[in-house]
Amino acid sequence: MSMPIPPNRSGRFSILLFAVLTVYWIFTGKANMFFLIYIFWWDEFLKTVSALVFRFYRKNQIENLNNFRASLVSRFFMLFIYLIFIVVVFGIIISFSSDDKESIFTTFQILIFHNLAFNLSLLFIILREISVHLLTDKSERITEKNLSFGALMVLHVSIILGVFLWSFASGRMGGFDFDFGKNAEKFIILPFIIIKLIFDLRNLKSERQSV
Repeated sequence: MSMPIPPNRSGRFSILLFAVLTVYWIFTGKANMFFLIYIFWWDEFLKTVSALVFRFYRKNQIENLNNFRASLVSRFFMLFIYLIFIVVVFGIIISFSSDDKESIFTTFQILIFHNLAFNLSLLFIILREISVHLLTDKSERITEKNLSFGALMVLHVSIILGVFLWSFASGRMGGFDFDFGKNAEKFIILPFIIIKLIFDLRNLKSERQSV
């Protein structure tokens, strides 16, 4: 029997809890759009670190070690590129072009890990990855399926959608004059969560079919 790496990460409870927690932070004013994109990045990064741990401590369970290693290198490289783009575009350009000083301060707090909401969300992801390793059966075979570029599609689509919706909601898109003011970030949160739910649930279905 083989399974994608890591197993059982995308249980429905975990997916819904992460979504509810993120929406709660946004709608209570404790987070902004940078929070959302950045926590998505950390989600994928910690999944990759988790896979790296499997690579060194459970390599005998990996079906194709060469492919697994190559997928890890490619994934870390893509995450590095995404990190630069996220910090520069969402953390600096978009955040600091806002007139909302509270949002700018929130972004700065997130970057230096002084934002309680962000830190709690990050802790949730870390605990989930620890549970993945504790619950993984040592007799299972592991594949590199969830290390492919396709597994990063949530982050990729979120970045593109984030720029588009920010331009639209802030009234900066040429030909459109929609300005939602302070409600802009609340306006764009729903599509992000829906996209992540769709991709995570799809990955969950794929994982279960492969077991």
